[in-house]
Formats: sequence, structure tokens, C-alpha cells
Amino acid sequence: MAEYAKQLLSLIEIPILLVHGDRVSFANEAAKALLGSHIEGQDIRIALRDPESSDGGRAKISGLSVRGSVWEMVCSPLSDNSRLISLQDQSVQVSVARAHADFVANASHELRTPLTAILGYVETLSDPKAGEDPATRQRFLDIIKREATRMQSLVSDLMSLSRIEAIRHEAPSDRVDMVSLCREVIGERPRDVEVSFV
Repeated sequence: MAEYAKQLLSLIEIPILLVHGDRVSFANEAAKALLGSHIEGQDIRIALRDPESSDGGRAKISGLSVRGSVWEMVCSPLSDNSRLISLQDQSVQVSVARAHADFVANASHELRTPLTAILGYVETLSDPKAGEDPATRQRFLDIIKREATRMQSLVSDLMSLSRIEAIRHEAPSDRVDMVSLCREVIGERPRDVEVSFV
């Protein structure tokens, strides 16, 4: 690989690997920081701790940096049995999605509890024995009011959260074709510099 191309890939802040055959022929600094400085020359499946990593395309790799981390691998074929592999940390997105699912489950439970109490006391008040006793009726109505107010507060919190979610900044989700980007940048190189990916 030409020195210019190595310098170019070294500037990229996400882990980038160049693989020739099944061996890592180049790793930028971000890849060495993630996987260790010894990965150049190593079998890609060992370097990524994933036996399927040589299959190409996109794949999710778990536990690459720390336990529970999730990384997306994008493998782009080059010429002469070479591949460019980029790694993107998806741990935050996965964690947020999991937290969101947990929140929805907890919110549903929190709403179900007062609703069940309200329905139970309304049903009890419908019974002529309980409904005719003023003290019992007032106690049950007070409980219904308290639980309804609790539900109103929960719904208000959910609406506030929904408004915050609607206006918060979303990270760009567009994919970047690293091979095309590298070729575009190489096209802008000085004319006297020769670049090869293999």
C-alpha cells in the first residue's frame, strides 16, 4: 500500500483495516487503539474475534471493546482480493434503544397500576351495599381521585418527554461509502504521488 494512502487512512478517526486475503495488511491508529498494535499481519477473524468477519458486507460484532459493546463492521471489497473494513461503535444507540424499551415497559406498568385501582373501586361503588354507605363511598371516591391524579401526572410527564424527544438533535444516520470517499480524496492528490490500495 502506498504511503500516501496509509497517511490518508491514518487520519480517519474510526477504526479502519485493510485486509489482503485473510490477513490485516494495514490498521490505522484508531484500529490499533481498539484492537491492539499487534493486529497488522494477523488473521482478520482473530483480530476481530469473530469467525464470520471475513464474509464481507455488514455485520454486528459484540464485545469488541468492552463487554456489552456493539460494533458494526462494514466490509468493502477492493481489487486483488483486498477489502477495506471500517468499524463503527453502535453501543450508545443500542443502549438508548434498550433504555427506551425499558422505559415504555415501566411507564405502561405505572399507568396500569392506578387504572386497575380506579376500575376496582368503581366496580365496588356500583355494588348497592358499598354505594349506599356515605363513609365508604367517600373513601373510595377519594382513592379514585388520588389514583386519577397520579395517572394525570404520569401522562403529563410522558407528554413532556415526547416533546423533548421530538425536538432533540438526531445524529446523522446516512451511511458513508469509505471506498468511494478514499478514491475521491486520492483523486485530489498531487499528480506526482502514486497511490495503490494493495
